[in-house]
Amino acid sequence: MTPIRHLAPLLMLALIATIFSGCQPPTVATIAADLRDNFATADGDSDGQLTLAEAQAANSNLTEANFNSIDANADGFLSLAELEAAAPSGGEGEGEGEGEGEGEGEGEGEGEGEGEGEINLTAVSTKIEMHQQGMIRAGDDLVVYGYGGFSGVGYIIPSEFTAGDTGLGIDALSGFQAGNFAVAGKKIALVNNLVVSIYDTENNTLTEIPETDVRPINSPSGQRSPGTLQSDGNLVVVRNEDGDTGNHIAVIDVSGETPVVIGLASPTGDNEINRVDHAVVDAEARVVVGAASVGGMDAFLIWDIDNPETEPTVFTHANGIDLDSLFKIHGNLVLFLDDTSEHNVTALNYTDGMFLAGEEATGQVALNGGKFLFFLDRDANDSNGGDQRSAVGNIATEADLATFFAAGDAAGNNFIDGSTTNNGVFGWGQFAEITDDGSFIFLSGFDTVGSGEYLQVSVGTLFGHVPCLTCIPDDYGTRGSNVDIFNKTVAFKNGDNSGTTHVSYIMLP
Repeated sequence: MTPIRHLAPLLMLALIATIFSGCQPPTVATIAADLRDNFATADGDSDGQLTLAEAQAANSNLTEANFNSIDANADGFLSLAELEAAAPSGGEGEGEGEGEGEGEGEGEGEGEGEGEGEINLTAVSTKIEMHQQGMIRAGDDLVVYGYGGFSGVGYIIPSEFTAGDTGLGIDALSGFQAGNFAVAGKKIALVNNLVVSIYDTENNTLTEIPETDVRPINSPSGQRSPGTLQSDGNLVVVRNEDGDTGNHIAVIDVSGETPVVIGLASPTGDNEINRVDHAVVDAEARVVVGAASVGGMDAFLIWDIDNPETEPTVFTHANGIDLDSLFKIHGNLVLFLDDTSEHNVTALNYTDGMFLAGEEATGQVALNGGKFLFFLDRDANDSNGGDQRSAVGNIATEADLATFFAAGDAAGNNFIDGSTTNNGVFGWGQFAEITDDGSFIFLSGFDTVGSGEYLQVSVGTLFGHVPCLTCIPDDYGTRGSNVDIFNKTVAFKNGDNSGTTHVSYIMLP
């Protein structure tokens, strides 16, 4: 079973990090820098973390006390992020204060907060207007957005964007659904009247997929709506109308010049289904995970893309599946909320069929890069306006959802505006995404961008704000909703007090 590693309470972590930022012995910084620079070699078992024995074998000057001082979350391992925090690779040291960090300039750099070090990010608000409930997705140097109430899709290429550009909402995309599309690299999967097409942004070509191969069973709309098109890498997954196509799930491989459709075998016999309610794809694992009703019970169906003729493996779950959480897949884990009144966060290891339930939760989950995030909902103290307290954890070798790091558990005054909860609290949000390598975790609001929806970022466990390029004068950071990530491209909605919603992005280093 793949574990979710225990993380120490935030109060202790903040205390340790504060000590490091003020009086960190030079020898510890030097040792940390050496381990950071030789991390791959020191990590003998390639599990992404260093034990005391591995670290001492790599640097004989490291004492157990040094190890413990670098081990900010006290889990008995050193991560690359902890080594970077103990010996920042550049900049002006760790962030200070209540999670805001350093850097007041036009979005050029900011500290991550207590002990997280300097993060140099630049948020760009394009001033291109989009619909406040339209979808926004990131691709490979690509940001795609819905600009109409129902139809109209546009895109920008961040590396080519200059102030005043109006976006590339060409006529060919005007009729496609603004709240149901997927981005795979530099290509966009679009829906119009239950017909799927692939648009190539490099060659400006539009390829319509024959309805005999792909025909969505329906076409929901919205970034957090179950059943919308989903993608990963160069693969797009579609919930098919099997009466027309012969299968409930189709995968579209867009890696070549011509899209290739892979129809996956539908379950039969006792596992027969009427439809798949939501599906996600993992391009690296070559797996599709769908949710459906099997024999009157909610179930996950696991398809092997490389064996399309093989029926899916079926795992029923007595407590149901809350589709609104938009379950995520990473490695051999599926992370979701159950459909009980408590909506407990739950992990499925699809290699052995083991389910493990954790805390009461709500909203969306995030799972990527060896890390997970969900939003707690244990009692009223986990809610602040429309935001929820986030919980962050590391995946290691055995799942344990009962142990996590509650990012909103700070001393109680970690406010974005420095004084009240009115404009939000660091570590609280409505929407989240994690980069493929787990080095960045983003929090944001959802859909409408109001006075309390801010984009937050973490390079470890604590969250800080992203500096504002074009905010109104009384803002405390970059407002943001519906954050989405593809490799180095981070897409999100930005807005101001006028009620307009703008296409915005960050290009990660």
